[in-house]
Amino acid sequence: MSSRGYRLYGEPEVMSRFGLKPSQLIDLAALMGDSADNIPGVRGVGIKGAVALLQRFGTMENVFAQLHEVPHMDVRGARRLWTQLSAPGTLETVLLCKLVATLREDVPLEGLATLKSSHLRYAGPSAEARKVLKILGFSTPLRMLELTYSRERHGGYRPRIRQ
Repeated sequence: MSSRGYRLYGEPEVMSRFGLKPSQLIDLAALMGDSADNIPGVRGVGIKGAVALLQRFGTMENVFAQLHEVPHMDVRGARRLWTQLSAPGTLETVLLCKLVATLREDVPLEGLATLKSSHLRYAGPSAEARKVLKILGFSTPLRMLELTYSRERHGGYRPRIRQ
């Protein structure tokens, strides 16, 4: 565990924790979904089912190419997995989920060399944001916004990283 409260995972840690290669984690997220990243996945396919599929077939594309073998897998709920995966529209959904879960590496980064940390500093809530929140009656978010900015301005605010 690092001093900031999060763990770095290399290939051995990913293999130990998930039983998969790091390159298979995108397919894992596409199959089982990830609510934190708003990836729906396949309804009824959880981590155990998704890991079993990827351990057997290697990739999500291979799962669908060999879908006829899924009900014969030696895993609890294999027939239910097959039913979920063969439902109309599932392949399209999973392909879209995989696209969403994939980090782009071809994003142009021109101008990054001239970027300074001062450009990234939060200047506090704008007057317009405060006005909209007040009009809509969102008093709690408004108070939280003000409190966050106040703490940051006085050096006491540090974002928390969940473990």
